[in-house]
Amino acid sequence: MALNEIRQEWLQLSGEMSAEVMNRYSEQKVGSGGHEGLGIYGTYQGKIAKKKVQIAVKLLRQNGFGLTVSNIYRVTRQSRSIIQRYLPAHIHKTHEPQRLDNASDGQLAEVIPIKPS
Repeated sequence: MALNEIRQEWLQLSGEMSAEVMNRYSEQKVGSGGHEGLGIYGTYQGKIAKKKVQIAVKLLRQNGFGLTVSNIYRVTRQSRSIIQRYLPAHIHKTHEPQRLDNASDGQLAEVIPIKPS
C-alpha cells in the first residue's frame, strides 16, 4: 500500500473518530447548562490530535513503513510539533535512518528525537 492509499484510509478513520469525539463534547456541553468550563474545547481538540497521530502510526506500522515524523506528516499533514508531542514514547527512543529529501545520492540522516517540553 502506498502512502497516498494510507492517507485516504487515515482520512476516513480520522473523520469518523473526530465526529465521535466532538459528539461527546456536544453532549457534555448540553448537559452542563452551556457552561463547559475553560479549556474543555481545547482538551477535546488535543484528544483528537493525539488519536490522529495514533491512527497514522498504526496504519504505517501495519503497512511496513518506517515510523518517522516525516512519514506521519505525509499521512496526516499535521504540524511536526503536534506529531512529536503525541508520538508514542517508544518511537522517541529509536534512531531510525531517514533519507534526506534533497539528497540526490541517497544520503542517510540520523534521526534525533526531540523530547516534548
